[in-house]
Amino acid sequence: MERFEELVTEQDNAIAKLGILGLTIDEKISPQLPALRAGGGVLVAAKMASAGISRFGDDLATGDIIHMLNGTDVRDVASLRSQLAALNDDAPLVLQVERMGRLQFVVLENN
Repeated sequence: MERFEELVTEQDNAIAKLGILGLTIDEKISPQLPALRAGGGVLVAAKMASAGISRFGDDLATGDIIHMLNGTDVRDVASLRSQLAALNDDAPLVLQVERMGRLQFVVLENN
């Protein structure tokens, strides 16, 4: 994961609501990853300081790939940001992520 940390900057890749630095999985990033169960998405390249959300169960981890937010496909960092911006501040977040080849859900809730 260290190689991906070098590709991100807080200004370009921050997704503050989730407390992560994300990378769009594109033709440059995809070959550096193991085969994915679902195409596209956003790679969690690094974690940021707390984003003011509480978590239930697992937290997002470096190396996770976010495929869906509340049932809607996540294509890239821009689409993830716009989906998050469109939600009410108190709306729970259900993320479908791929972690070590397995699909799972991570549930986050605003404070």
